[in-house]
Amino acid sequence: MMVGGSGTALFVLMVLVVPFVWSALVWGMRILSDHRASPVDGRERLALALMIVPAGAGLLQVFLPDLVPDFDMPLPPIGEPMAGGHGTALGGEPVHREEGILLPLAVRGGLLVYGAGLAVGVWRLGQAVLRMRRLLRRADPVPSMPDLCLTDEAVPPFAAPGGKVVLPRSCRSAMSDEEWAMVIAHERAHLGRRDPVWFLGLASLDVIFWFNPFLRMQTARCRLAAELDCDARVLGASPQMRKAYAAVLLKVLKHTAGHAPTCAPAALSPRPKGDIRVRIEDILHPRGRSRNRRAVAALAALGLAVAPLSAWQLAHAADAVFTVRPVEGRLTSPYGMRVHPVEKTEKMHQGTDIAAPLGTPVYAPANGKVLRVILSDGGYGNMLELDHGNGVITRYAQLDSIAADGKKTVAAGEVIARVGASGRYATGPHLHVEVIVDGQRVDPASVLDLPSPSKD
Repeated sequence: MMVGGSGTALFVLMVLVVPFVWSALVWGMRILSDHRASPVDGRERLALALMIVPAGAGLLQVFLPDLVPDFDMPLPPIGEPMAGGHGTALGGEPVHREEGILLPLAVRGGLLVYGAGLAVGVWRLGQAVLRMRRLLRRADPVPSMPDLCLTDEAVPPFAAPGGKVVLPRSCRSAMSDEEWAMVIAHERAHLGRRDPVWFLGLASLDVIFWFNPFLRMQTARCRLAAELDCDARVLGASPQMRKAYAAVLLKVLKHTAGHAPTCAPAALSPRPKGDIRVRIEDILHPRGRSRNRRAVAALAALGLAVAPLSAWQLAHAADAVFTVRPVEGRLTSPYGMRVHPVEKTEKMHQGTDIAAPLGTPVYAPANGKVLRVILSDGGYGNMLELDHGNGVITRYAQLDSIAADGKKTVAAGEVIARVGASGRYATGPHLHVEVIVDGQRVDPASVLDLPSPSKD
């Protein structure tokens, strides 16, 4: 069960740390099992997919919790209402609490850093896409070949979304017709593979997972594998042209000082120098694309492991993170044995009473599903229950009004009700809070962030 600071730590572990460690494991196994072979497109895509699954599972739980399967639990019995308590109003205006998830400082700082990195990545990707659109708009179409465009800018030839190939004029004069045809064939191979969309997706993954070097190295291998596959397609019908084709790549590198947008496949878009060396070596001395049994076995083992890992991750990530104080006020009657304020006999108080002015907002302490709403003037009075998953239910009683009535889910920090005195045991406006874990009531202070006890 996730509660308090330990819950936040476990949440970060499940959503961020586990996917990071998993991607490192996938990367390590891929390199150890296939470190001498050139990247093969299908295997690199599979390895990337295996890296993304746990991260996707965590993001799914965070941003789309309603899509995550859940098991309905039987409603816990209400039992004897013990919601009465000292409800003396505090006087003055209600204390308004800013809505939102109040995470610990370290986690909030980490999220700010991630958000800053994400913003920079989105801006850079947006600039690349805009530049590509400007190049396409300013490029001159080749009348005899409708899929080709010529540009005066010093960019490598590249295939763009929409089925266009952009070619720099600076390269044309330095190449023979045969060499120029090979450049065009390479970029058309990218179009046939639908690489413009694939490369845009890889660039988007680089932006989202900018903090994960293993996943970004895998996207780079996917790009290299795509280039190698296109090289192989061009040379498939003319293996005797290998030296000439390698020379073409070097000419393109020499005559294009600028760079193609990273979100588009290009013959020599900005990549590590090692990638160019791998391509030249693969062109001149092809190693083939034979099945690597060790690599296949490693990916198969990872594929079998990723399902239980994601299930374990979702099971833990589904736990609620109780980071929002339900109400501002004074704790007037804690959980435990006490003298009942109305009956004047010693009884077990199954919850906690917090005195607050009539109408004070009550906030959802964590994401949850609306389990039960009861409107009554007896016992608990107007009551609301939220199911936070993993057997944790919170109950709010003596309410004046219930804002969550008619809703299916609520978000942490959302106003769900207003403080009232609707039950027959209420001696004044206050909130009665209970926490039920696996059908048993526990001290709310052990789970929720509650105000300090009253000194009166």
